[in-house]
Amino acid sequence: MRYFKIAYNLIVSRFVFTLIIIVEVAALLILSNVVIGTYNGKDMLYKPYRDIFENNAGVVMHFDTLVTNATQNDDVEKLRGENGYLDVSKVIGLIEKKLEGDVKVYSNAALSFLEPSLPKTEVGRNAGADIDFYLVDDEIFGKLRLSLAQGRWASSEKTSNGEIEIVVSGGTDVKPGDVYDTPAGKLKVVGILTDNTYIPPYQNCNLDEGKMLSDEKNIFEFYVPFDTQVSLESAFCIADKKLFENNPDKYNWLEGSYLFISYGSGLTDEQIKNNTEYLRTIGDVEEKWDFATLADESNKKLNDIYVHMLPIIITAAIVVLAGLIGSVAMSTIKQMKTFGIFFLCGCRWRDCVKIISANIIIVFGIAIVLAIAGGFAMSTMNLEYLIGLSLDWNNLIFSIGMLAVMYLLSVILPHNIIKSSSPVETIKEN
Repeated sequence: MRYFKIAYNLIVSRFVFTLIIIVEVAALLILSNVVIGTYNGKDMLYKPYRDIFENNAGVVMHFDTLVTNATQNDDVEKLRGENGYLDVSKVIGLIEKKLEGDVKVYSNAALSFLEPSLPKTEVGRNAGADIDFYLVDDEIFGKLRLSLAQGRWASSEKTSNGEIEIVVSGGTDVKPGDVYDTPAGKLKVVGILTDNTYIPPYQNCNLDEGKMLSDEKNIFEFYVPFDTQVSLESAFCIADKKLFENNPDKYNWLEGSYLFISYGSGLTDEQIKNNTEYLRTIGDVEEKWDFATLADESNKKLNDIYVHMLPIIITAAIVVLAGLIGSVAMSTIKQMKTFGIFFLCGCRWRDCVKIISANIIIVFGIAIVLAIAGGFAMSTMNLEYLIGLSLDWNNLIFSIGMLAVMYLLSVILPHNIIKSSSPVETIKEN
C-alpha cells in the first residue's frame, strides 16, 4: 500500500499531464471495445449459418406464403388448397424430395392464436396485442445466442414439466420464470433479450432508404433490427421450432418466406445448376443468393469492421502509449533524487520500479472507471442500437491484454533509467 501512496503523490505533482493520459487511455478502451462489440454483434448473427454456408452448396429462395399467383411448377400447384393458398410445409417436403443431393431446408415460422394467450406488447404499431411468436429452425436455434438482459437462452428440449422454454424481447412486462398457458402448450420464459436486438429471418426485408434485400448478399440483411425505443415492430418471443406441431385446429402456423435450402456437399456444377433452376419454377432465387456468395460476403462484412477501424485503433494506441511512456519516464527522471534517497534509506531499485508500477496501475484504474462510465453513457443514448454492439468475453480479454502490453512497455524505459543510475551520483546531480 505504501507504494500506492508514494505513486499518488507523484501523480498529484503532475496532475494535469497525468489526467490527459488517463482520458486518452479511457478513450482507447472505449474505441477498441466498440470495434470488438460491433464485430461480435455481427458475428453472433452469422454464427448459426456459418457451417451451413461454408460446407454446403445451396441457395436462398423467397416464397411468399400469402401469394396466390400460380407458380411454374405443376407439382407445387397440386398442393394448392381450395382457398388458393399453398401449404409451405408441403412445398418444403416436395423440395427435399425432388432436388439432388443431401437436401435440407432451413426455415423459420410464426404462430398466432385466435384467443389472447401471450403477454402483450407495449411497443410497436400493435401495442396492446399479443406479442409476435417466432419459431426458429432447430439447428439454427441451437447455435443462435442473441444478447440477454436477464436469464438464459432457451433450451431445445421441454422441461421435466413439459413446458417449452422461450426468450422474450424487451417491450413487455414479463420476467424470467413466468409461464403462459397457450393452445401450443405451456410456455416458460427463461430469458429476456436486450432492448436492442434482432428479429430472426422470417418474412421481413431489411430496407434502407429504398434498398431492397436483394441488393445485399450477406446474412445480416435477413435479420430485422429491433429496439424498444424506436422500432415499429411488436415485441416478440422466440423458441425452437422442433418443439411445436403444425396444428391448424389450435393455432395459425405461418412458414417464413425465406427458405435456406442446402444441397449438401459433393455435387457437380451441373447438379447444382439443375437444383437451382428447379427452385426458380417455385419461387424467387436471386442470382447471388447462393451459399458461397453469402459466406464470402458475410465474412467480408465482418472483416471490414477491423479493416476500417484497425488503422484508427493502432494510431490511437501509438499516441496513447507514447504519452504514457513519456509521462512515466519524465516523472521518473524528475524524481531520481527522491529515488536515490529512497535507495540510501534501504529501498532497492526494484522497490522504485514497484512505485512506478503503482503509478501506472492508478492511471489504468481511473481510466477503466471512466471507460465504464462512457459505456453506460453510450447505452443511455441508445448508441448500442445505432452501432450494433454486443459485448462478450473477448472484450474483457482484449482489454486486459492491451493494458498488460501497455504496462510492460511503460515500465521498461523507467526501469532502465533507474537501473543504470548511481544513487550517490543521482543525489549530487540533483
